[in-house]
Amino acid sequence: MASKEFAFLPDGERAEWLNQMIKQFWPFISILTEDFLKTKVEPEMKMKLPSIIKSLKFSKTDLGNRPIRLGGIKVFSEHVPPNQIIADMELIYAGDALIELALDNGISGGISDIQINGMLRVEITLLPKHPFIGGISLYFIETPKLNYNFTNLLNILEIPGISHIVNSLLKEALESFVVFPNRLKIPIANPTDIETFRFYYPKGILKIEILEAKNLVEKERNFFNDSTLDPYIVTKVGSKVVHKTSVIQNSLNPKWNKESVSMFVEIVVGKKVKFELYDSNNIKDDELGSTMLSLEKVVGSSFTDLWLSLDNSTTSALHINCGWFDLSNNVDDLKKGEECCLLVLLDHAMNLNDANKDSTSAYVEITVNNTTRKSKTQRNTNHPVWEETFSFFLDNVLKDIVKLRVYDENGNEHLGKIDYAVSTLIDLPDMCLKQNFRLINSFENSQILMCLELKSRGVTPKVYRSG
Repeated sequence: MASKEFAFLPDGERAEWLNQMIKQFWPFISILTEDFLKTKVEPEMKMKLPSIIKSLKFSKTDLGNRPIRLGGIKVFSEHVPPNQIIADMELIYAGDALIELALDNGISGGISDIQINGMLRVEITLLPKHPFIGGISLYFIETPKLNYNFTNLLNILEIPGISHIVNSLLKEALESFVVFPNRLKIPIANPTDIETFRFYYPKGILKIEILEAKNLVEKERNFFNDSTLDPYIVTKVGSKVVHKTSVIQNSLNPKWNKESVSMFVEIVVGKKVKFELYDSNNIKDDELGSTMLSLEKVVGSSFTDLWLSLDNSTTSALHINCGWFDLSNNVDDLKKGEECCLLVLLDHAMNLNDANKDSTSAYVEITVNNTTRKSKTQRNTNHPVWEETFSFFLDNVLKDIVKLRVYDENGNEHLGKIDYAVSTLIDLPDMCLKQNFRLINSFENSQILMCLELKSRGVTPKVYRSG
């Protein structure tokens, strides 16, 4: 058992004292889980399930007597800001929980044999004054493995597509709750003292140039043609696809014309970029192998040239160039013509409805150029709190406009808008503006508190190292 517990953290240490704490706290975790399923997952189900079973709801949550266990803990010392403590814990759950679901017509069933395995990150934000700890954040860097069985619901799940919808909703709910950039935040200090706890700022920009691959191996050898591969590469961060290269026809040693992708990096410690190679095919694209790039290898380096071996071969490899750039709030860097970007820190809204409506379920869409980001929906409130960060690359700082639109999820009702010229930030201190913005085409006194920060691509990297 010990070897399995340390499969992901071979250099971690046991955390039996934490396991004892979890055991004592387990009944309270059961209450929190029931609240999460009722308030987060159930409303999503009611929106996405077909009308015949739209009344499906969670009727009971029993996490049983076997609690989550932590297999090991590793505290990081490099690439960690001086005001943070960062630790990874392997979370293992194979308990005796039973979650019951029911329809209004009396048909019921449940979810049992639940198994979860993933790496839970704990971040503690420190303060130089009492209470010394600003807050604690919990999240998974990658989506944890989740397995379970349905019981007594076969007649419902046999309806085409229902099982897939329920499975997807449970995965989406987990990701929207505790898979980065979503976090479980436990504030301790006054919110005004812990801005970096409430919002996650990008650490910098990573630019990757994909150059070539060599000695690719065909999954099924074609004896009539020595070079039958049509390879391409998919670049991923977590489960998100950030770039897909063009297809190179008929080559085992493809070369790309420095196809590049720039990405914001919020996490350095323990984060990896994955490159998946495929052979383009009319029926189904075949996997040719994959490789990983640890961000800790490139952060702080203005230029890195790498050959990365593929996982399925001793001779196949991928050739890339990497560049790391800090984000600068110095207007002099902006005037050098460096690439620039905009950070939007969406805090909260006030008075989104008139007196004739008790509450709304609001979400925000923010658009810069042709890129649109969508916030989470905050339900049943006229004063939604988002605390989300959105990052955008800019085309032309003198012409770009940030467009914010607020909607009610129920019928996509338009609740107001804000249009703001990015160029206005140039002459402000640190190119930053934090204020309550008045919503146009909205109700009286409807406002959104947010912060807009104009950043230039810096040229002098900083590396956080302990000691």
